[in-house]
Amino acid sequence: MKKNNFLVLDKIGKVYPDGLEAVRNINLSINKGEFVTLLGPSGCGKTTILKMIGGFEDPTEGQIIINGIDVKDLPPNNRPTATVFQDYGLFPNMNVIENIKYGIKLMRVPKEVQKEITKELKQVETQAQKKSEQKIRDLTKLQNQLKRQLERLTEAYGKNEQWKNIRFMRSRNYEAQVLLFEQRKQDATKNPDAILDKTLTPASTKYDQAFHNLKKAYFSKVPLDKKYDRLNKKIQNISYWISYWENYPLLVTEAFEKKHTTRKLTPKEITARAKKAIVTVGLEGKELKYPEELSGGMQQRVALARSIVVEPEIILLDEPLSALDAKVRKEMQYELKRLHRELGLTFILVTHDQEEALLLSDKVVVMSTGRIRQVGTPKEIYDDPDTHWIANFVGKANFFKATWIKENKFSFNNKTILNDNLELAKRLKKPGEEAEFVIRPEDIDVVKNDEGLLTGKIVSTSYQGTTYEILVKCQNYNVLVESTDFVNVGKHVGLRWNPEDVRFLVPDKKRYNL
Repeated sequence: MKKNNFLVLDKIGKVYPDGLEAVRNINLSINKGEFVTLLGPSGCGKTTILKMIGGFEDPTEGQIIINGIDVKDLPPNNRPTATVFQDYGLFPNMNVIENIKYGIKLMRVPKEVQKEITKELKQVETQAQKKSEQKIRDLTKLQNQLKRQLERLTEAYGKNEQWKNIRFMRSRNYEAQVLLFEQRKQDATKNPDAILDKTLTPASTKYDQAFHNLKKAYFSKVPLDKKYDRLNKKIQNISYWISYWENYPLLVTEAFEKKHTTRKLTPKEITARAKKAIVTVGLEGKELKYPEELSGGMQQRVALARSIVVEPEIILLDEPLSALDAKVRKEMQYELKRLHRELGLTFILVTHDQEEALLLSDKVVVMSTGRIRQVGTPKEIYDDPDTHWIANFVGKANFFKATWIKENKFSFNNKTILNDNLELAKRLKKPGEEAEFVIRPEDIDVVKNDEGLLTGKIVSTSYQGTTYEILVKCQNYNVLVESTDFVNVGKHVGLRWNPEDVRFLVPDKKRYNL
């Protein structure tokens, strides 16, 4: 499966030395030529993923597979990627064309060679491939043996009830828990009536007992932790060498080609390529200007030109439009869309702007707290959000509660509505259970008082340029409506929507602290 996709992130995780877990268990497949956006709030791990793809951060675990080869241990210059940074990263002492030429000077192109050299190259490739395959077989066999040992250690954690909830706790996490317990105890001492945790009584002595139990459970599993971490480190080390030998034929071939079959570009060729990139991004007439003489939008075009001129397979965009004003940002969004369409490259964009993600992307990856929450087309993410958090984060939304009757039928405000969310249906066990559904403001119609699924009073109306944003106070809800028709404040109205616009939500597994 991995080799059928252009770019695959397989169980990628990143933990920094201070114990911060930036991302965990990231699995994502990207097709060649797709425009993919990593969308999420600040601190959710999207930029960390981008940096790991580009080679500016090393993953703690997992694989980054491009064209069937794990590249996670390759330096940035050996990856088929180019990065456009948020701060543009232009050289202030170079003009536009010099900035763009900078990366091309390292490029190499084929040169005419004798048949003997071509034959020798094929022999080098064959020998390197043969050596690589043998090394990978041996390492994979050893790694599988160690993985089976690791599975047995994992089972040992599960046999002890005290260890299940603290399996991944290590010294840094334990120290943080110690501080937390001390703070809770102090709070309980100052305010004996305060209940800080549903599992604990207010008395400070109960905190002492809870801490004692944690301490006992933690230190009893430390010997197992040491074995587990030691074994896991060996497996990761072998993973590094498997990655090295997967790339070995490519590295050997490149070294041979650099010496015998390729050459650097001539100054004339470098200039020609730079001028072509300048035309592509619309910088004609700005070739001799320096970055400080350019607007933010023009500087961003230089950064884009510098990336595409080295002919990468993947363009990585780290919130490149965030510093631009609204008008220029909109222009650059359409420019990015045009470049993607014309160049046919794979674009991976990081942004927290939902509108930008929906406008530009073939595929949107919604993230929070270092996890992928949903992957889909812009339409799927907007029209069919999986959970309350996603529906609330991407666009405006109205949330309602309905009561399950049977099968796919629910009762809402004494009327029957239908549910098409099969995953939710599996979770419901008995009639009378509540479920949440979402309706987008633009999908709600203002009708006569006696024709609505809900009735209410208009409390505010504001003009948004093409539509009116209307707030309706109903029995148990404040409902936001977007309409092309003006409605007077104070009027009593009904609200309706079509059955196909109802999206029942799967309950969030936990409340995200976002």
